[in-house]
Amino acid sequence: MESEHQEKDLVVDVGSAEVRLALLENHRLIELNRESSQGHSFSVGDVYLGKVKKILPALNAAFVDIGDTKEAFVHYLDLGLHFDAFDKFVRESNPGRNMSELYKGIKIGEPISKEGRIEDYLKPGQLIIG
Repeated sequence: MESEHQEKDLVVDVGSAEVRLALLENHRLIELNRESSQGHSFSVGDVYLGKVKKILPALNAAFVDIGDTKEAFVHYLDLGLHFDAFDKFVRESNPGRNMSELYKGIKIGEPISKEGRIEDYLKPGQLIIG
């Protein structure tokens, strides 16, 4: 018996008043979510320190607790090309650390691959800047 190839896509449409998420499987709509962005204290482009809660390898994404009532959705491509530098910053920063010394020591380094897998960079419980 031949196994069927399943292609999954997540389409995100961010407007000034609403965020729409559509999950497609083999180009068919499986789930549609709409959420008003009114009354939230966050917006697209904000930077947060969050904790990885769940990895979704099939979508190459993760859910991250940023302190809001709902967890943030982070796709692999949202990590940014210089994720390794941000990750090192988060791991090495702590309340007693001289942050100016830490800033000087962070090297940007090589960009992460555009075609990588999220589970190669994130683990549940890991703190990240997103």
